Amino acid sequence: MTSGQNAEPPLNWHKPSQLDRRLPIFFIYFVVGPPVGGLLFTAFFTISMLHGFVFGEVAEAGDAFFRFLGGLFVMVPLAVIFSYFFGGVQAAVTGLFISGFAPRNGRFGYLTAFVAAIGPSLAGAFLIARESIFFGTWLAAIGTLASLMVRYIFRRRFSPSGGTQNET
Repeated sequence: MTSGQNAEPPLNWHKPSQLDRRLPIFFIYFVVGPPVGGLLFTAFFTISMLHGFVFGEVAEAGDAFFRFLGGLFVMVPLAVIFSYFFGGVQAAVTGLFISGFAPRNGRFGYLTAFVAAIGPSLAGAFLIARESIFFGTWLAAIGTLASLMVRYIFRRRFSPSGGTQNET
């Protein structure tokens, strides 16, 4: 068989439908989004604790610093596990929003990832942390940043240009 325009596709080949292209968006956001948010929360917490150690805001910083570093080996897996409790619903809603409004080819840009995450992130954050505006704001920021990070991690899959150009 020659390769050309008239060549028939293999028997097991089918043209991908819109659902075939959009459903992975939902699953990627639902499965990968919460752990990314949990790791971002751990990173922000670590930075704030290190700031306290460096500037002496944490009492007895010498020995506590090494206990804190040891505790990170426990905190990182726990943050990933509990991230589904804090961010699972907002990741699912963000994934549904993006998959519903993405073009037919299932590709979208950073602006779509940002706008899709704002509403669910704010709603989820203030439902979980309704007593603390500061904590709610941080949860909303982490949820939105997690959406952008997932978009960056899967940039070749989601790129509007089809992954042919090198995005930064």
